[in-house]
Amino acid sequence: MLDGRPAAAVFWSFALLALLLLPAAVVVFRAGLTTGNKVVVKAPPPTRPPA
Repeated sequence: MLDGRPAAAVFWSFALLALLLLPAAVVVFRAGLTTGNKVVVKAPPPTRPPA
């Protein structure tokens, strides 16, 4: 990997880092998405059906 090719080593290190951070990013994104959806979905119902 390090046979006179620093670009390849940098690429693989970034690839490994991205692979490790991808699940965390997905979890954070999903958590933000669900909380955002809950806020958006829970806000209209009380005002829509007053009866």
